[in-house]
Amino acid sequence: MMKKLLWMGLMGLIAGCASNRYALKDNTADKHFLEQYIAGLEKEGKVTSKPLMVVDGIAFGYNNQKESKIQLKKSDIFRLSYLSKDSAEAVSRYGIGGKAGVLMIQSKQEHDRLLASKPLTDSKVLFFNGDRKLTAEEVKQINPNDIFSIDVIKNKESIRKYSSEDLDGVILIKLKKDVQEQK
Repeated sequence: MMKKLLWMGLMGLIAGCASNRYALKDNTADKHFLEQYIAGLEKEGKVTSKPLMVVDGIAFGYNNQKESKIQLKKSDIFRLSYLSKDSAEAVSRYGIGGKAGVLMIQSKQEHDRLLASKPLTDSKVLFFNGDRKLTAEEVKQINPNDIFSIDVIKNKESIRKYSSEDLDGVILIKLKKDVQEQK
């Protein structure tokens, strides 16, 4: 009986430690918001229980999240999206880490920073919708309500996948109609 209780306690401790990797800084039930979101995506078969986490363009693998807790509250999150496990897009953008699925978080602070940054015409940025390169004028014509997600790539090494030019970044725009066509 004692061994059984000890075993159950140990398993509970292990499970508790694992789930803390996705705990937010909130002191309320919102602390477990990401854990619940990931569990829902896992149940739907969209990600594994250990997806790659990308916060404001910075990737955190499952193993390094133990040391680097997510320093956000639920109220700090502007946008939350994901790339399905084993999807070509997840793997091409994030390598083998994308095979488990990718949870992408944009903070309100990063969103505001991007809005305050220099105008598109002053930036050396490439825009893509799928494989199609867009001009700044085409981007301006996109109705914001038609956008499914926007991903900003600022890492110089990742930018090289799209161009050998010295760029400030690459912006990937996914439209709702493109997502519906994939289904």
